[in-house]
Amino acid sequence: MLRRQCLGESLPESDVDLLVDFNRPITLFDLVAVQQYLEACLMPPRKLEDELEKYGCKLGPTDFRETLEEQQVIFSPHWKIDELLCNPDEAKRYCVQVRLKVSCPDIPDSLILRTLMNARKSHRTKD
Repeated sequence: MLRRQCLGESLPESDVDLLVDFNRPITLFDLVAVQQYLEACLMPPRKLEDELEKYGCKLGPTDFRETLEEQQVIFSPHWKIDELLCNPDEAKRYCVQVRLKVSCPDIPDSLILRTLMNARKSHRTKD
């Protein structure tokens, strides 16, 4: 990205490559939080509806969020969302289950987990 920017060749779809060095062990939850922070700083806001459409998902945002929460309860009934996100192997298996449930194999883990985290945050603000 830096080279393209310096040469004035960067495009809206140009990606950003970053190297991040953590001074402690991190969880998948930490990685998703860093990704969200960097995306908020570097990228224009995205609508969940547009992202779902991009990956060929037929569900709307509300149905997608509800499906994520339902699958989280089925997949790990004794865990809260944070506990699932702190277990990367389980989180990956959860994402596979979600992709099967919504019949959309191309939705990335980051979109699934980010949406699940945002659902968790919205429940906290309502309490």
